[in-house]
Amino acid sequence: MINKTKIQQALIIALSFIMVMSCRDIIENDISDKSVELSSPVDDLETTDTKIKFVWDDVSDATAYTLQVVKPNAGNNVMVEDTTIENTWFELDLSPGQYKWRVNAANSVSETSFSERSLQVKPKFDISKEAVTLSAPENGTVYTASAISLAWEKLTHAHTYSVVIKKGDWTSTDEVYNDKTTQQSLDITLDDGDYSWGVAANDTIYKKSTSFVVRQLFVDSSAPDAPQLTTPASEASLQDPEVLFKWTSTEANASFELEVSTNADCSDPLFKKTVDATSSVITLTNDGKYYWRVRAIDAAGNVGAFSSIRKFNIDEVKDLSAEIVTLMAPAADLSTAVKTLTFWWEEVSGATKYRLQIVSPSFDNIERLIEDVEVTGNKKTVTLTEGTYQWRVKAVNAESKTGYSVRTIEILP
Repeated sequence: MINKTKIQQALIIALSFIMVMSCRDIIENDISDKSVELSSPVDDLETTDTKIKFVWDDVSDATAYTLQVVKPNAGNNVMVEDTTIENTWFELDLSPGQYKWRVNAANSVSETSFSERSLQVKPKFDISKEAVTLSAPENGTVYTASAISLAWEKLTHAHTYSVVIKKGDWTSTDEVYNDKTTQQSLDITLDDGDYSWGVAANDTIYKKSTSFVVRQLFVDSSAPDAPQLTTPASEASLQDPEVLFKWTSTEANASFELEVSTNADCSDPLFKKTVDATSSVITLTNDGKYYWRVRAIDAAGNVGAFSSIRKFNIDEVKDLSAEIVTLMAPAADLSTAVKTLTFWWEEVSGATKYRLQIVSPSFDNIERLIEDVEVTGNKKTVTLTEGTYQWRVKAVNAESKTGYSVRTIEILP
């Protein structure tokens, strides 16, 4: 017969063992001294992706994880997400901005401290709203050589640059170059002509491009033709040391280099000047033989060949003080109803110009000054009204002059 006491003791021992084992299943370990290892995103990540997957490593004995995401704003943290989950990852859509995120692990008896990181979600860059800055050449640059260097500044987020060169203006379809490059410059050889060139930047990730920024350039490597001399004529004899030089040219927008010398080959010029017009006045201080020539310089800076050389003479200046101007018409004391008259006088040897004056009624009693002009010829046509007039002329050169010769006329009604 089994001892009843021993059976009771065995039952007590078995029950005690079961109770101990059950308590061990209920009691959880303390994890407060552990930490959560964050996996991704990396700390201080900058990204244009708005869908962020937060991932961390599993913590032994943890049963749940708390993820908090905040957005700093004027010194305060705005809570974006605060969730407790059993997984070790969580996906979240974030708008552009700065963020801080942290995770801790917990069980029923303890929790870890938070592990924290930062990230920034940047707005997706739209390169189409940007513009390339062209650096060289300046708009409208004229080249005298065919080797051309184009350059532009680097644009953020640009992966390639489209470069187009057209003959003529930008609306032209005559393209001489159209290609892409990763560089910020292009060396190219162009024939003489007018060109438009433009650069656009390309973002190959988002498949967008800027508009073209366009400039013009000109290539002119041809020297201009030699001018044709007109005045003074070859072998001309001049009385006036103030000489007007004139020439013609087929080159538009050119400047001209004028040389005047006492040497037949125009070496060691006495005068060398550059003018924008096709004429120039130079005063020569000595009489004698002179030689002159001209060459053109076009807008690009190409220097042409000199014209042929012409010779002229400055005669010794004659003393006119003893000479008299002979008046020819109108006749002295003429009375006429003709209102338009030609005043005419004989040329005086050695004179370079004449001074004509017309007054009413006389030079002793001037009420109206009708004319007071210098002319290089020996006549001038004037229209007068009814009345009495006097007119006079004197001859002039650089060093002397004659006295006046005077006549009176009357214009009838």
